[in-house]
Amino acid sequence: MATRIVNNRTRQVNLRDIEKLWMILKCTPNDFFDWVPGKSDINMENHPLNALKRSDKSVLAQLINDIPMDRLADIEKLINKELGK
Repeated sequence: MATRIVNNRTRQVNLRDIEKLWMILKCTPNDFFDWVPGKSDINMENHPLNALKRSDKSVLAQLINDIPMDRLADIEKLINKELGK
């Protein structure tokens, strides 16, 4: 799963799997998600989604991108073990 996510080959991810990833990685949903307002969105300054807006790259995405390619298979096995797959 980790390899598919990193290589952008995942069409969907089960929310239970995402929750388990949060637990394994000791992070929050805000570490996974980013909100970018659309061009047609107006008066969004006070919208609650602004909490998900980032000016820099996601910490988790950077962490995943920094994983050496030769370790991705090991990490995928660890994740699958934790997910019971």
